[in-house]
Amino acid sequence: TSSSENVTGSFGKGFGFGLGLGYMFTENIGAEASFSMLFGSKIKTTYSNDLGTSGNDEIKSSIMRITPALKVTGGEKLKPYAKFGLVVGVGAKGTETLNLNGVGFTYKETDKYSGGTSIGWMGAFGVDFELSEMLGIYVELNSINQTWAPEKNDWSITQSGVISESESGTQTFVDKISGTQSSSTIFHVDNQALKSYNPFSSFGIQIGAKLSFGGSN
Repeated sequence: TSSSENVTGSFGKGFGFGLGLGYMFTENIGAEASFSMLFGSKIKTTYSNDLGTSGNDEIKSSIMRITPALKVTGGEKLKPYAKFGLVVGVGAKGTETLNLNGVGFTYKETDKYSGGTSIGWMGAFGVDFELSEMLGIYVELNSINQTWAPEKNDWSITQSGVISESESGTQTFVDKISGTQSSSTIFHVDNQALKSYNPFSSFGIQIGAKLSFGGSN
């Protein structure tokens, strides 16, 4: 007897910080390049059955984003604006930990995903508040549409109890698998698997300070 329920979420949920550089070509049109680091929140699922087995699975991730964008703005002291651009993700990492406990055994699996780049797009609406000629603050609502497909998984598995075993290895992710697959001798983890595209999308609010040089900002 068992029951299942989806747990949904995105690796893009979490806390981030960054730095942006921009240049206004005219009073209303400019370009911006921002660099940010995202530390994703944990996504957790639980498992249990009537045979006495229970456990949980936790996934967390991080990614650095480079975002070139076009900015359109207007106004004087209070300047509403819109931004649209690309999102390039580099250095993405993900860690998944599965723990199971049952009658006479414990099982732990750790998967460390890495590699691969990620390209998406972003859109934002915000307001610049000028405090002086050089200093201002901004409040922004932004949406990012992004996925990530890791290149490899460094995994380790440990089981104790009636049967005590442990093993580790590296699994690579590819677009096509053909031929003979080698696998671990204990847990039968293939050395290759098809790529899986994981969501890094988000919708959030950003608040920051802005320094302006050269007059027009």
